[in-house]
Amino acid sequence: MEKYARIKKASEYFDISPSTIRRWIKTNKIRSYQFERIVIIKISDIENLFKQDQKNYENDNQSSVDDYVKEIMAELEN
Repeated sequence: MEKYARIKKASEYFDISPSTIRRWIKTNKIRSYQFERIVIIKISDIENLFKQDQKNYENDNQSSVDDYVKEIMAELEN
């Protein structure tokens, strides 16, 4: 069963600011559900966003390492 939380509780749980969550909602990185004045979000949406950011970080770092190794190999060949 999906877990939902209000913005403030989710921000406390993930140790991020509520404004960050609101920005993610505004930029469509996560969905929100509004019932009158209460806004809730899926906990799994934030978890998935963190997982995607981690994958992007790892891919960026691997590309940097690969480029560095190529540069060194090119210098050694000269």
